Amino acid sequence: MAKLQSEDKTDGLPSNVVEQIEIWQEERSRMQTDSSVLYDRFESLELFAATVSYAKDLRVHLWSTPLPDPAAGQSVRQFVIETKEEAERDLYE
Repeated sequence: MAKLQSEDKTDGLPSNVVEQIEIWQEERSRMQTDSSVLYDRFESLELFAATVSYAKDLRVHLWSTPLPDPAAGQSVRQFVIETKEEAERDLYE
């Protein structure tokens, strides 16, 4: 029985493997990292907005998002605390 020779192989790799590597490389190449500083715990939404505006004026603003209201921030904090506590309990059971 003759061995089938696939014409869609590159350097001995199947074409689907080559295509996936190319997709991963394209994905990796499209992303870029920048040095940054995280500012948080602003005393007011007004100070936050002024700081964002100033950074944009300087053309150094990369990304920002305010929480819609302070209660939302507390709710998220509480969720993180409870989730961590639950994970620690599960770890020692």
